Amino acid sequence: MKKIFISHSAGDKEIVREIINFLESIGVESNSIFCSSFEGYGIKLGTNWLDAIKSELTDESLVLFVLTTNFYNSHMCQCELGAVWANTIKHIPILVPPLTFNDLEYILRNQQSMTINDENKLSSLYEEVIEWFDLPQLKAPIWKLKSDRFLGSIDAILKKKYV
Repeated sequence: MKKIFISHSAGDKEIVREIINFLESIGVESNSIFCSSFEGYGIKLGTNWLDAIKSELTDESLVLFVLTTNFYNSHMCQCELGAVWANTIKHIPILVPPLTFNDLEYILRNQQSMTINDENKLSSLYEEVIEWFDLPQLKAPIWKLKSDRFLGSIDAILKKKYV
């Protein structure tokens, strides 16, 4: 079953919550999203969390790397990054300001990436996700409404916390 795996630092839950809301708003089912920081999207009680994360990183996963200083300082995030690279799993780096493309490190430096508040790249992410899951295209006004809502929420978080 195809999934989206959101690789992130627990310190960036506010941004990740908006990504989950965005994905669901465009038609991705909640059981197709793996995110270890939110109950119901991650690891079941009593499960070895390292084994659970490892089992989720398959060629059926589209990995979204939510890149922040917290991400780069997290050993677990670095492990996920290495696993994705070693297993050539499809992935999309998402930079969160104040990080810029110059901050991309190591294996992500050569990847086409996006900044989380770039409207054009958000459209490209939308297209990747609907193609990944074979979802129907939203009508243009509906897409505009959803993207504007996401970008507004992200901008509010960035102004408050990240910039």
